[in-house]
Amino acid sequence: MKSAALTLLFALSISSGGATVATNVDGHGTQHSQHSQRSHHHRGSRHLLARARAEAIEPEGSSGTRPISVPPQHKGAKAGGKPNLDATPKAEIDEYHPDMRGPFGGETGRRVVLVVLAVALLMVVMLALHARRAHGTRHDTWVDRVDHEDRSHKNLSDDIYGFAISSFVRDLHHIALGKGKVSLRISRLCLSVAILALNVGIQAFIISQVAKLAASKWVHNIRDDYDGYEVHMYGDAPGHLTMTVNGRHRGVVGFFNPANFETLDEDLKDRVCGIPFSQPAFFMTVLFIWTLTCIAEIRQCVMLFQSLVFTCPRIPSMASAFKSDIGEKEATPVEMTIIGLTRNVKVGLTCFIIIPRFAITFVLMWLGSRFLAATNDFSELVLNAVALEFVLMLKDLLYVTIVPERNKRDTANTLMVPSMQQEPASYWAFLGSCSWALVAMVWVMIYIFQLQSVLPDYRWDVNELCTPWLHETYSS
Repeated sequence: MKSAALTLLFALSISSGGATVATNVDGHGTQHSQHSQRSHHHRGSRHLLARARAEAIEPEGSSGTRPISVPPQHKGAKAGGKPNLDATPKAEIDEYHPDMRGPFGGETGRRVVLVVLAVALLMVVMLALHARRAHGTRHDTWVDRVDHEDRSHKNLSDDIYGFAISSFVRDLHHIALGKGKVSLRISRLCLSVAILALNVGIQAFIISQVAKLAASKWVHNIRDDYDGYEVHMYGDAPGHLTMTVNGRHRGVVGFFNPANFETLDEDLKDRVCGIPFSQPAFFMTVLFIWTLTCIAEIRQCVMLFQSLVFTCPRIPSMASAFKSDIGEKEATPVEMTIIGLTRNVKVGLTCFIIIPRFAITFVLMWLGSRFLAATNDFSELVLNAVALEFVLMLKDLLYVTIVPERNKRDTANTLMVPSMQQEPASYWAFLGSCSWALVAMVWVMIYIFQLQSVLPDYRWDVNELCTPWLHETYSS
């Protein structure tokens, strides 16, 4: 657990570095190629228009082409091309300053919040490292030396992954000892591998189909809706719009006309006002809850790696893998505690259980975030967040339904030695798990403001108009 925050921070840094790749993949190769060809033409048009303005010979009424270029002089502009804010309506003044739009006071404020969260998470990681290094030494001044707790052995989780670990370790132990029928142990090993593969296969298939059939449709529709909103609110005059990598329009700052909202089609208005980004506080809360749901799975991956791979002693043979507690009337141990694993078993557990579980969860966290960001209906937003959890819960369904009772009892009676036999009261022991909430907050901030490619170059220009309209339209 003490290295969990560092592991997640490293994973998020990799994801943040891959934001550009995610955006390009999201845009489809054909559209990206067409946009590249248009961008060369538009750069040439920009130079021609700049020269025409400099010579004061800019043609009028050129409606044949809509240049994607630097906008012409703002109405009410002074000489030199800068807007005259005194002659500009208040709504347009607000829109002219991009740092004053969106949550947290604009781009600068959002960066400050993200930096603060990152610094807080880094401090938690440093606290964990200090607690680990100073434990039991004279430098260990942040602990209560009187209050010590004897850690008990940890049970495996009652799911497909716990059953697979129990089967791997128990059956390989019996095979190494040469006790009983080897074929019987091999048959249970094959069963655990088959159910594990079924679980991972179904999860991977559902994730791919959700991305292909469900999320892609929502993304396409919300992009079209926001594109229509931008064209209507900013106008389609030359210089009022730019294009995204997905071939959708975005308004140029300074040309937003709030009065156009009244003439916007009612159906389009309803869909646009349902964009999750139009209510950032609500959307961030739902996304935070979804992230915590996934982080609960990631915590299990970290715990298994720490207990079975990192701290569990390496032994030469699986014959000495267990410490047994013999029941009074039982010929076989009631509880068996894992006290060591061979290198090959550690590699097998990591490659076939821990890494697939972590990968499935992380991909689902990203896809779920994308799916929720594309859901432009607030009731559907909540329902989709709940529905996505069933993919994570498949491991529990298969375990309860398919795994025989004898195997469930073996799983419940297979224990792991804790990473620390005695745990004193300390700041990390009392507060350390809160670092996962910081990890969730960092993910929410990074995804919404850096990684999300559902609405690239989102202008944060919906909330101010849609909030009063939603209250007026749907208030009882």
